[in-house]
Amino acid sequence: MKTFFYLLVVFLNTTLFSQDTIVIQYPLKPELLPEKLNDTIVINSPMDGTILFGTTLLPNTSNQVYLYGFGLYLQSMNGSECMNDMGKPESFADFVQNIDLTDTSLLVNIQISANCCHSFLGDASVVDDTIFQLIYYGYGAGYCACNCCFGLTYYFTREDYGREEFDRIRYVMINEDRNHLYPFRK
Repeated sequence: MKTFFYLLVVFLNTTLFSQDTIVIQYPLKPELLPEKLNDTIVINSPMDGTILFGTTLLPNTSNQVYLYGFGLYLQSMNGSECMNDMGKPESFADFVQNIDLTDTSLLVNIQISANCCHSFLGDASVVDDTIFQLIYYGYGAGYCACNCCFGLTYYFTREDYGREEFDRIRYVMINEDRNHLYPFRK
């Protein structure tokens, strides 16, 4: 019996209570690609396992929990590379390019002007029960002396509940810019 208990403790220790380790390798200097620096991230529990990389969503924010009441689940956010063919990035405000609404999904494409060296973290919320707000935060390893045009696509799934609340939404805005409200429906 003592052996069984010991084996059980060893099994639980190595499976349920073990740590995960992620090793990240990146060049110290881009011109010296063979020379790499190693970083290690130790994750002590499954609750600590969120790693944000590149353009992605901020997972499960209070804004997104509030969206559930409107029957919306923010599933993903994708971004384009820097697009230089849109003219001078400093000359335009962020804008909604396209809204594709079906019974089961909502897809919103926006164009933004932001720092060339940034990736983006995305979120969404509803303001005053009538304005659907798309949020992005630029972040990166540095701050370059240039701006670029980027495309961001937010993908939501829709549920049957919350349809009445959803129907009250009239406008879309980006990052609290009430000077540029876009009609939600045509």
